[in-house]
Amino acid sequence: MRLLMLSYHAEAAAEAVARAARLFQALARQGHQVVWIAAPVAPEVATALGLRAQPQRLPPTCRYVLPCQAYSVGRLCLYALDAALWQQPALHTRLFTFLCLLQRARPGDLLHVWGDFPAPYLGVYTARVLGLPAVVTYRSAAVPAEAQQAFAWRWTLQHTRAALVGSAALGRRLVGQGLPAPRVRVLPTATPRALLRLYGSLCSPAAAAAEAEQQRVIT
Repeated sequence: MRLLMLSYHAEAAAEAVARAARLFQALARQGHQVVWIAAPVAPEVATALGLRAQPQRLPPTCRYVLPCQAYSVGRLCLYALDAALWQQPALHTRLFTFLCLLQRARPGDLLHVWGDFPAPYLGVYTARVLGLPAVVTYRSAAVPAEAQQAFAWRWTLQHTRAALVGSAALGRRLVGQGLPAPRVRVLPTATPRALLRLYGSLCSPAAAAAEAEQQRVIT
């Protein structure tokens, strides 16, 4: 499979980055193409993970959209983006443009989002525009305080194709905020096998047809 991974953590989280990198490397070793878009990664962290700086891996159409550092190892490619792109709403349009151009240059079958707001909203919105299934790993059920962000949070919940949560309790809290209950997947530990099983089910022709019909009914 060709997988797009989008992650952002509001606070420095070297362990979270390392954990994600190990999972993505495991998927890549199984022959899957993994394109990972993330917040900045410290050079020492990238080195410790075996990632090598390779600017040439950034597609030409993406090179002048926003600041980006490209790393890769095997079939895993990481594009580390400046933190301001995640934190400043005025720059989200540039990030959206980058994601769309990247998808055109290195097509993916599915987009999986990890981490803190606004990554889930940006990921789900981009996936819907591109016609991709959107999976979100939710770590918290906290609704952003700002009204506009709270609206975006609830919109994201309503349009997530599959929501991965670490506990049934978190799943129930998200359902109470607008997430359709059938889309909850309780997965205390993300493993390559479990994720690939989920990805395969979401990318099947039957799943795509069912989602299209559901969206037709909603609209």
